[in-house]
Amino acid sequence: MVKPDKIIGVSLSYCGFDEFDISSYKYCELAFNKALGRMRDCENPEIYICTTPEGMKYTYTLMVERADDNKFLVRGKTKDNVYLPKSYLKLLEENYDKTLLKAYSLGEFVNLQQGQTYYQFNRDANVSKVSYDRSRPVRIGIDFNCEPECAVLFQLYEQQPQIRVFDCIALSHGGSGDLLTERMARTIRQKYPNSEYVAYPDATGVKRGSSAMFSDIDLLMKCGFKIKALKTNPAVVDRVNAVNRALDGNLIIDTKCKALIEDLEKVSNKQGTREIDKSNKELTHMSDALGYAVHWEKPIIKQTLGSINRI
Repeated sequence: MVKPDKIIGVSLSYCGFDEFDISSYKYCELAFNKALGRMRDCENPEIYICTTPEGMKYTYTLMVERADDNKFLVRGKTKDNVYLPKSYLKLLEENYDKTLLKAYSLGEFVNLQQGQTYYQFNRDANVSKVSYDRSRPVRIGIDFNCEPECAVLFQLYEQQPQIRVFDCIALSHGGSGDLLTERMARTIRQKYPNSEYVAYPDATGVKRGSSAMFSDIDLLMKCGFKIKALKTNPAVVDRVNAVNRALDGNLIIDTKCKALIEDLEKVSNKQGTREIDKSNKELTHMSDALGYAVHWEKPIIKQTLGSINRI
């Protein structure tokens, strides 16, 4: 699958691909056709494909759109695997939203590659008046951009919805000589006086940014903000999955956060990919800021399996 054009010069009677749809549509198509041309070592050669359905990719094209009598499609459900511990399925259900569960638990083809990135967002379910509680820390997801720099302010609660966004702030240079990140921190402190501020910044802020002497994260720390950030940003798909999971009953946004609401409604994926379309410079900043915070507090936990006894 890494170099599908190398499938040449052999005669095969049996060929298999594992996690087929992890590769790009182009490579999957090339690899399958190359293998098909090599199936000449017996009268009834076979090709098998095992994969998690990563959306409507090449397996869907091959087995559904181009279905015929020579192809046989089996949809395996996670719960049907008798060797998996019950805790594994429970972990899936706790971490994935309904759409991802259809793919990763029920083996169904669902569209993950195009359309609305934050497909779980619903104004009726996710937008309402949210109160600011002075007794709780102010938590801030931050996306470092010069035009604009965006901050999503929220608080955590024990009962659902646990993540409650009460304000969003966007600042641009606008001719000001102030350091943008320092001005953002000062604006937040003035608007919401509090004894504790917790920031979840874009990890790229560890590099020098708003100041020649200090990085953006340094500036936040100088302003008294506690920092929760990895050395590198999480994979975009992990961050998006975490936000979609939270939007399914665990995240509420105040009605005045219009830029964030617009982001969640309008940000989309590039055609045929799970990559966010950033061609509109007005979008993605607020939702990115939200994503850094949500991924830290409510990440999608990766499933791992230890060894188990088989009878």
